[in-house]
Amino acid sequence: MNPIEQFQAERQQRIVQQGADPALRALSSQWLETTMRQQYVYNFEWLGRPIIQYPQDMVAVQELIWTVRPDVVVETGIAHGGSLILSASMLAMLDLCDATQTGEMLDPRKPKRRVIGIDIDIREHNRQAIEAHPLANRIDMVQGSSIAPETVQKVRGLIPEGAKVMVFLDSMHTHDHVIGELEAYGTLTSPGSYCVVFDSFVEDMPPKFFADRPWDVGNNPRTAIRQWLPNHPDFLVDTNMENKLLVTVAPGGFLRRRT
Repeated sequence: MNPIEQFQAERQQRIVQQGADPALRALSSQWLETTMRQQYVYNFEWLGRPIIQYPQDMVAVQELIWTVRPDVVVETGIAHGGSLILSASMLAMLDLCDATQTGEMLDPRKPKRRVIGIDIDIREHNRQAIEAHPLANRIDMVQGSSIAPETVQKVRGLIPEGAKVMVFLDSMHTHDHVIGELEAYGTLTSPGSYCVVFDSFVEDMPPKFFADRPWDVGNNPRTAIRQWLPNHPDFLVDTNMENKLLVTVAPGGFLRRRT
């Protein structure tokens, strides 16, 4: 075993051990609950745009995009646009690395890879800020309910034939809505790629934790995943990512489509 393989094997062993440690998992869950009460998730930006994600999940997005190398990232839920910029920046990095390796001239005005963002209400100040960002030419925004047939049709029309697709679901977090999103966009996920369902952690929080929201224990992305997965055996839960992060809003939500 060479040094690189040894390092990777040791790291994987640690990840498995961490995931099997009930005290560590309980501590991580407690920290997530405590910081969520303090609205810690609103503290961050990505390249100048507010991003409503935990740093651990930002790292996960980076790892997944770098590993899968998608042509298109489909995201439901835009808010301030930080997650769109995160995905766009990673796709720009992939384009740059491809050009560096092949010697191809790279024209940043003609990006090869794109992000499609969907939201029922793209607030004008957010739209203007996203469109003014240097990475805006990599982003298409679609306004409308993510599960409305006309919205789904628009999104599908923006995806080139044969493109490798990754999906992030992070809009309305009720059971029925997420089921609708999984049916509409989960099946767009390319073999070997991921559909990540965010905020499945709601199922692990105390009842009425989000008192001003329609989702709750028993009615959230995690319950939707549990209903949807048995009918889609080509998807499996990547528990390795969850064990690696320990703190994530997407426990059980990293869904990998089999190759």
